[in-house]
Amino acid sequence: MGHLLWTCIICFFFSIHVAHIQSEKYPIVIIPGDGGCQAYSKLKNSTSPPFLVWIDLRYFLEPGKLNQYFGLVYDPVTRKSRDPDIAEVYFPGWGETWSIENLDSYKHSRTEYCGPMIESLRLDPFFVSNWTIRGAPFDFRKAPNENEGFNDKLMRLIEETYQNGGNRSVVLLGHSLGAKYGMYFLKSMKKSWKNTYIKTFVSLSAPLGGSVKALKIEASVFIGSSFYLKS
Repeated sequence: MGHLLWTCIICFFFSIHVAHIQSEKYPIVIIPGDGGCQAYSKLKNSTSPPFLVWIDLRYFLEPGKLNQYFGLVYDPVTRKSRDPDIAEVYFPGWGETWSIENLDSYKHSRTEYCGPMIESLRLDPFFVSNWTIRGAPFDFRKAPNENEGFNDKLMRLIEETYQNGGNRSVVLLGHSLGAKYGMYFLKSMKKSWKNTYIKTFVSLSAPLGGSVKALKIEASVFIGSSFYLKS
């Protein structure tokens, strides 16, 4: 993602109560977008450690293997999806920022994501990764209603970040699909809770009217082979 976009985010964030910017700063929780966090796969019935599948650029040359390790299997009876039969998929780094800063463990410039924004925030001593800058990675293969437990985890993360920031309310930032997750979460919370813990909600490039292109990608992907969805 280009640095210009993150520069705009930073400018927006620091414009909050600009008249009091020296005395009033607020911790931030970031919900990344579709494909916006690292994902690891762990083979079942194997002692081998989990390995990076998203984003490992090698799988763009072998999309069949990506489907094998990372695809979703949809059950039309239960109308729910699950991991492939041979593997379990993990989205690590809850509450931390490393898995959303760069989507490849080798930190290629092409896979850089939230890194520029987070690095800029850390120039201010108030903003510390894993303390007052928190990441909320999630299973971006699924819709908000199917990601069971996400809302409860996010609520606890925001409350913890509120305390870390000296009982200051939290800026919740959602990018793309993450903004949809943020809206889904906020609609489920009581007004009194939001008045205490949420300073503002920044919705960045949210596909509020849906995204046909994203649907095509999720259903059949343009890189030559179908992955994500099987039935």
